[in-house]
Amino acid sequence: MSLFRPPISNYENHFDREKLNLSWNTALWISLIFFVLSVYRTIIGNANLFPVLTGFGVGLSALILIKLTKKFTPISWLILIAATVICQLDLFVIKNSEQIVHMVWIIATAVFIFYTLNWKWGIAFLTTNLVGLFIKISITTRPEAIELIDRNISARFDLYLNLFLASFMICYQVIKIIQSSQKAEQNSKLAREKLMEQNQIVQSQNEEKTVMLKEIHHRVKNNLQVITSLLRLQSREIKDVAAVEHFREAMNRVMAMALIHDKLYQSEDLSKIKMQSYLQHLSNDLITSYSIEIPVTVEIESEVEYLVPKSLVSVALLFNELISNTLKHGLQGQDEGEICIKINMVSAKQIEMHYSDNGNWKTPDREDSFGLELIETLTNQLIGTFERDTRNGTRYHFVFEIEE
Repeated sequence: MSLFRPPISNYENHFDREKLNLSWNTALWISLIFFVLSVYRTIIGNANLFPVLTGFGVGLSALILIKLTKKFTPISWLILIAATVICQLDLFVIKNSEQIVHMVWIIATAVFIFYTLNWKWGIAFLTTNLVGLFIKISITTRPEAIELIDRNISARFDLYLNLFLASFMICYQVIKIIQSSQKAEQNSKLAREKLMEQNQIVQSQNEEKTVMLKEIHHRVKNNLQVITSLLRLQSREIKDVAAVEHFREAMNRVMAMALIHDKLYQSEDLSKIKMQSYLQHLSNDLITSYSIEIPVTVEIESEVEYLVPKSLVSVALLFNELISNTLKHGLQGQDEGEICIKINMVSAKQIEMHYSDNGNWKTPDREDSFGLELIETLTNQLIGTFERDTRNGTRYHFVFEIEE
């Protein structure tokens, strides 16, 4: 019957599930045992009904509490407190109590407390009740626990029945604890094996996805390189120098994005790219693209080791524009070029970038040129601000948010 079955456990730990089942079964046996003792003492006219009726009430209360809470800890505390109170009252208040019966029930309860709570509370319970028992024995003039003379048959049977039932509870709990521990260990072993199998499946799927993503980045990089080649071929048919220059700028921007996918394809971690390595490759490619005749030194210092690809696209296009402007307009008449890039952490979610060169810059004819508009748009995408100074070379100072 479902009425006598333990509730469905909410515990994920197999050992806690077994403790809940043991608590339910223990409460069920306590209710049954003390109900039988209550009926028997009522039939034989034994006036010492308080302990057995209270035990029956505790057993029923424990069953109800388990059904409501679906936890074993409240039951353990209920039995610990109730057993201590009943034992001490039966020892010092109720007459003609059997000390040997108390000792066996104390041991039975202690076994339960040791398993469901912990060894500290088990020792505390055992010590408290055994001390009370020894005090009672030491002050008793006639030890009823051992002295069976002058006891009638019903009283002796009551004593034997108590001893049998208490001993039964000890043996039952010890056997159940051993069985539940073995079962919990077996279930834990099966769960670990199943988890290992699932981890292997997930790992295999992750490896497949990683290979697939790498292949996607490789193909995107190749496609962008094809676009760059097409733009280069198309530019050869154009006679207008300004138009050819616009084509070159477009090719360099596509190249900056292709380099991101190339780095992701080569990286072990597809979620981020090394900042300094990327900027170094980008600047070298741009210097080669513009065929600068003078030596150009690019110095990069970055406290930010990695950026995620979403932020890096805007950063890449931003530095592509800055370096391109320096190479196209800033180094005319110079014996050598110097570009300095410094990236510092302002806070956990904010960085600042300093860009400078030794170029000989003129005041721009248009403040609304496409290059400046692109720099402003990219800065806004990065949720940042920038300042520009071209009085002595060119200097940019950016501050913007980064993704974790």
